[in-house]
Amino acid sequence: MNDAKTLKNAPEKPINKLSKGQWIGAIIGIVAAIIVYLIPLNIEPVAQATLALTVWLLIWLIVRPIDSGYTGLIFILGLILLKYPTPSIFSWFTISPGWFQISAFVIAATMVKSGLAKRLAYTIMYRLGANTIPKFMAVSVVVVFVMILLVPSPTALIAITIPLMIFVAEAWNLPARSESKKGVPPLALVSFFLLILCGMAGAWVKTGFSLNLLTLTMAKVDIEWMEWFKLAAPIIWIFGFVAVVFLVLFFKPDKNIIAPKEVLKAKVDELGAMTSTEKKVLGIMIVVLILWITESKHGIATGWVALGAVCVFAIPKLGVFKNFDEVVASINWPVMFFITAFSAMATALNSSGASAVIADIINVFKPASEVGYYIISSLVGTFGTAFLGVNMVQGVIIPFIVGWSQELGIAASKGLLAVWLPTVLGGNLLPSLLPSALFAWTFKYKGEKLFTFGDGFKIALVAYFAFYVVSAVLHVSYWNLF
Repeated sequence: MNDAKTLKNAPEKPINKLSKGQWIGAIIGIVAAIIVYLIPLNIEPVAQATLALTVWLLIWLIVRPIDSGYTGLIFILGLILLKYPTPSIFSWFTISPGWFQISAFVIAATMVKSGLAKRLAYTIMYRLGANTIPKFMAVSVVVVFVMILLVPSPTALIAITIPLMIFVAEAWNLPARSESKKGVPPLALVSFFLLILCGMAGAWVKTGFSLNLLTLTMAKVDIEWMEWFKLAAPIIWIFGFVAVVFLVLFFKPDKNIIAPKEVLKAKVDELGAMTSTEKKVLGIMIVVLILWITESKHGIATGWVALGAVCVFAIPKLGVFKNFDEVVASINWPVMFFITAFSAMATALNSSGASAVIADIINVFKPASEVGYYIISSLVGTFGTAFLGVNMVQGVIIPFIVGWSQELGIAASKGLLAVWLPTVLGGNLLPSLLPSALFAWTFKYKGEKLFTFGDGFKIALVAYFAFYVVSAVLHVSYWNLF
């Protein structure tokens, strides 16, 4: 009874009203689906209905009139009504990548709740002397890229590093965003660069974030942990430092902005001695990391290793979670519904034959050489993702592009990473389509947002250029060693 009274008296959350753009986008999604269903395509009715449903899904994921997880559930219901076998619709829950996705949420929550993630970030920043803007940006490359090994979630990294950046900004005594009238202010430069780093960090190792494994599944490519590392890590790490150089040269932050090292030291000292829980969590994650790296030796897939870690972290005596309800609550189920829908979409398009229609459209851009493939891949990954969204490129376009690489004699691992790495970067150009950017936008400094979308657009263009330079050099040199 008391629970019922509490629920009854609880204040209702206000319903978020749709913007005019969301209303228009929602209508366009429905109309586009109807048009695709009605136009003559000379394919089976189920295939055409699947294609129409896919068009609706992709448009609604871009404009977001409702939560992406809710959109995913509606799509799944549509496939059930079209009488697709339920095992194929929910296959994401039967394979290693699906359980890696679930486990990644719990692992990230463990790192944050234990305090280990904050300790690593603050300690590295202090030890490497990140007291000026260029130094902070360079050290951020190290901090973020190292932490993704233990916190396999770019969103969790944003939640950890952005507050750290705000603390340092206060030590720098930076002005609020509105007080900078010309160009990209230092506050926006540093915060948006952190946003880019948190996304790119997820791509330099296979287990950086679950979208890597989803992409592998949808493209039907298998890349072992070490092979992914050898091909992707040099590009991502070199890009990080080259991007710092390009951004500093282009936007010219004030060299006189300096934070006393004592300020950073005080923040580290506040953390106190390392707790027994932190030590246990670190020890477990080191074992997990070793098992991920040696996957080819023992044959246990990354998802099952991650699930094993979850089973250990869920033990109340470890000191992270009080009970199993807290473990389950750390899982972002709307994201799981959305990813399940995407996995089911790929299966349905292929099994129904609807994918042939998409292939005919995409093949117009098919390159004739290896160099041409790398150029097309970089452009599709960056600008294609910027305007169509990462979901469209990942779920529909990348599988066909990877097929081109195999026809050209390029190894499937190189073919996939050549388009996937720029895809991860691409969403930053128009950050309104990037969920992590919208999350970072919720943080405030002196009561104002850290950056504008205009700031993000300018910074992303410079980052694009840095990536093109690095990837072009390594594609034709370093990658030829493998």
